[in-house]
Amino acid sequence: MGNLVGMPVIVGPAGFTNISDPPCSNCLRKTAMTTGIYAPPHQVHIALALAMAYQSVTDHHKKRPPIDDLGPNDPISIPPKVA
Repeated sequence: MGNLVGMPVIVGPAGFTNISDPPCSNCLRKTAMTTGIYAPPHQVHIALALAMAYQSVTDHHKKRPPIDDLGPNDPISIPPKVA
């Protein structure tokens, strides 16, 4: 909505949360959460300054999700099941 009225926004990471429908009861899979920092129209520098301040006090930008679809406690079937 902000884009329609010319409000600049920066979207950044805000951590991870559990997925809503895990495939198993002890699954540790996570999904990424983001936050948006809006600024008044034609005031991009405010959004940038707030994003830099947010990044300097958090470490969300350093964390990475797993690169595969398996969680750390998920069983691996060999050969893999075809969906």
